[in-house]
Amino acid sequence: MVTKKLLILSYFILIVAAIAYREPIVTWLSQEEEVQLLPITLLAILLGLVPVIPFGVIAAVIGAKFGFLAGGLLNVFASTAAAVIMFAIVRYVMANAARSRISRSAKLSELTAKFETRPFLPLLFARLIPILPAQAINTYAAISRMSFLTFLTATVIGKVPVMITFAIVGDQLFSNWRNAVIVLTVYVVFLLMVWFIYRRWRE
Repeated sequence: MVTKKLLILSYFILIVAAIAYREPIVTWLSQEEEVQLLPITLLAILLGLVPVIPFGVIAAVIGAKFGFLAGGLLNVFASTAAAVIMFAIVRYVMANAARSRISRSAKLSELTAKFETRPFLPLLFARLIPILPAQAINTYAAISRMSFLTFLTATVIGKVPVMITFAIVGDQLFSNWRNAVIVLTVYVVFLLMVWFIYRRWRE
C-alpha cells in the first residue's frame, strides 16, 4: 500500500514539475547545441507520461534536432517506453479498483468485454490517431485484461507511422515548410482511410 501511494505521489509531482517548467523544457530541446542523446531521451520518456505538453510537439522538436529518421526512431522508443511504464503503474496501482467500478455500469462492462475479446486492432487504430490522448489509451488498456505482449505489439506498430510523421514535419518545417504541409496532408488522408477501415471492421 505504501509503495502504491509513493507511485501516485511521484506521478503527481512529475505532472506539477512538467506544468511549471514546460516552456523552459521546450526551449532547451529546441536549442542549437551539441546533441545530448541520453538526457533528451529520458526527458522525452518523462514528458510522455504526463498530459501537459502534447507529445506531438516534443516529437516534432526531436525530429528537427536529430533528423526525421533518427528523430522518428527516438520518438517511437520514448513514447513506447512511456506507454509501457504507465501501463505497468496503472495495472499495479489501480486496475482492480477500476475494474470493480466498471462492473457497476452495464454499458462500460459490455464495452470492456468487447475490447478484451479482440484488443489488438482497437488499440492499434487508437494509436494511429494522434488526437486521442495517449495517457487515456494507456490507462484503459491497463485496466482491461489484455496481455502486456498485445499492448506492446499494438503500441509499437501504431506509433511508428505517427512518430515518424511528426519527426518529418519537425525536420522539414523550417527548411521546407511545403514538404511539411504535404506530409501532414498525406497523413490526414491516411487517418481517414484508417477511420473508414475501422468503421467497416466494427460493423
